[in-house]
Amino acid sequence: MDANYTYDILNSLKIIQHTMRDHMHDYFKSIGLTGPQGLMMFNIGKKGSMKISDISESMHLSVSTISGIVDRLEKMGYVERVRSEKDRRVVMVQVTDAFKGKMKKKHETMESFMSGVLSACTDEEAECIRSGINKLKELMERNDKGGGEHAETD
Repeated sequence: MDANYTYDILNSLKIIQHTMRDHMHDYFKSIGLTGPQGLMMFNIGKKGSMKISDISESMHLSVSTISGIVDRLEKMGYVERVRSEKDRRVVMVQVTDAFKGKMKKKHETMESFMSGVLSACTDEEAECIRSGINKLKELMERNDKGGGEHAETD
């Protein structure tokens, strides 16, 4: 592969990541959350409720880190721990009703931002962007699972 492709892709991803991080930071700050807290709230809100181990896996953070974040969010009244009806040993984390309304309004703001960005392109261009990003994600996941062709060895 041409080195220019690699550079261009990495540079574009860096710019996209920086822009999204800035918008997400502003979004989370507006509702009183840090970045990791906001991402956790988004994940839990999307799934309904999650085990701490599942949150840890989805966010690529340790269980102890996730537990600390949940503790802080629980003190803020944003999440609650609930024992599973099926297995009392399992503790689920869920978003409180008090936070759901707040989250819904702010989430619409982020969707509006992305819709505004995508409104400047045709349906074909939007599909090209979506399929390209999904393909890159798929290739990266495949590379991670297989050890990768370019994985470092000791």
